[in-house]
Amino acid sequence: MRGRRTRALAFATLALCACATASSPEQPPPQQKGVLSGTVTSAEPAPLPPHALLTVRVWDALLPPSVATVGETRVEASGPLPLPFELFFDSGLIQESHPYGARAKITAEGVTLYETETPVHVLTQGALTVDVELPVKRVAP
Repeated sequence: MRGRRTRALAFATLALCACATASSPEQPPPQQKGVLSGTVTSAEPAPLPPHALLTVRVWDALLPPSVATVGETRVEASGPLPLPFELFFDSGLIQESHPYGARAKITAEGVTLYETETPVHVLTQGALTVDVELPVKRVAP
């Protein structure tokens, strides 16, 4: 009997602590999200194999993409090109004085099929954030 009361008291205490934590005004606000959207296009479209993967990456072009990525999205690429995309990023990471580049890549089973050759300028210095066109070229087998 005493063990039940002790457990009940412990559960009640945990429940009260959880409620107090969840409503605490000291929690940080959610980060501001920006969005980059557009279409991945190709001058030589062909049907994509099943389970192809579209990856779109945006990075600070003053640094290598591997260390300066501000946003990336990966989605299953179904259907023929062109393919629409939408990429969310933390707008707090964007510096208006920096250029940002975007690239697209389509892979299947780990093999790159299409890729953007030259990064497309996006986000800052008058560049687009919507209706961005990311051209890709077929990669030689």
